[in-house]
Amino acid sequence: MRGRFLRGPIRGLGLLLLPLWIASTTAAPLPERIDLFLQDEPLPAGIETLRQRGVTVTLHRLDDLERVHTALSRGLPNDPKKAAAIVKERLTSELTERLGKAWRARIAFQRLGLERAPAVVVDRQRVIYGTPDLRRLFLDEDGEAR
Repeated sequence: MRGRFLRGPIRGLGLLLLPLWIASTTAAPLPERIDLFLQDEPLPAGIETLRQRGVTVTLHRLDDLERVHTALSRGLPNDPKKAAAIVKERLTSELTERLGKAWRARIAFQRLGLERAPAVVVDRQRVIYGTPDLRRLFLDEDGEAR
């Protein structure tokens, strides 16, 4: 029985490496919240997968403000009274909601002190610039947490 267990410096090395091995085999926990700021990018992969795993993913489209303004002002006449009447007609509840959401995205971008988009804000503590691909950032090829 005595010869079965490691002794001496090799045993000490094994005890030192055991926590590293355990850490490398367990997945990092997913964040609780992700705020994703996009400017003219398509929807990235991984949003729904992360939501299914309990992560709150909020999408902020910084270019929506221009889109809403374009939709409101398309083909308006030069007469200010006629233009105002047409804009009032166009301001449906859906468009008003989109306008509010677009402004909230811009305000959140500024409040968080972000410099550029795309930006991924993780738990309001870390910012990842450059890639909005949530699948690549947080999930492995099987869809499990990295």
